[in-house]
Amino acid sequence: MPYEQITERCFASAIGPSGLAREEFDRVLAEAAPALDALRRAHDGRTMPLLALPARRDDLDPARRVAQRLAREAADVVVLGTGGSSLGGQTLYALCDQGFGPKGGGARVRFHDNVDPATFEALTAALDPAKTAVIAISKSGTTAETLAQLLVLLAWARQGAGSAAGGRFVAITEAKPSPLRRLAEAHGMTVLDHDPQIGGRYSVLSNVGLLPAMVGGLDAQRVRLGASEVLKETLAARDPSESAPAVGAALSVALTRY
Repeated sequence: MPYEQITERCFASAIGPSGLAREEFDRVLAEAAPALDALRRAHDGRTMPLLALPARRDDLDPARRVAQRLAREAADVVVLGTGGSSLGGQTLYALCDQGFGPKGGGARVRFHDNVDPATFEALTAALDPAKTAVIAISKSGTTAETLAQLLVLLAWARQGAGSAAGGRFVAITEAKPSPLRRLAEAHGMTVLDHDPQIGGRYSVLSNVGLLPAMVGGLDAQRVRLGASEVLKETLAARDPSESAPAVGAALSVALTRY
């Protein structure tokens, strides 16, 4: 089902004095024009790698195979990561899980982006180590919080499955030597390469954001197709008012500013 952006009820003309004045919004929207010009230049000059992701398909099959295996073999999949390594996956996974688990009774994905010991104690108490898989995400492979999380859960999983526990662990990190990659290889974990040109906060359309969502049953190819449509519309916009992302961004800024 397609999503529709409806903004009218944010304005004073629809909801009264508590709403945003149209002229204030128009002033902020006009400020988006230089940003749209910059995006067009970056796209045409291929200087912003994330803008190429919507058209890519070659990287989806490896992630899809891993997602299908995890969904088949595990009842729960725990995603470890901080900031952009976690937020993109959380956002996409929310499209296929409204709080009651994914459709079809597949594995449920749980995101943990902190090292609070009480949280981890509650997590491990609620899960079966023999039916739990783990995805650890760190672009650099040196994120201390993610490594600490991974070591805790690896030790916990080995209590139930011994040295074979690493077979249900997946690491997403750059294809270069790092603590995460060495740990993954030493314990027989599956490793997927993190695109070195795409930072964590921009990685939602890469395997970083797509793998957890694919475990939940989301169609990654359709996600990329939708992104392609939005990108095409944005690049073709002659005015910020013709770009839904620009309108949404301007609305958020205007509501904060006024």
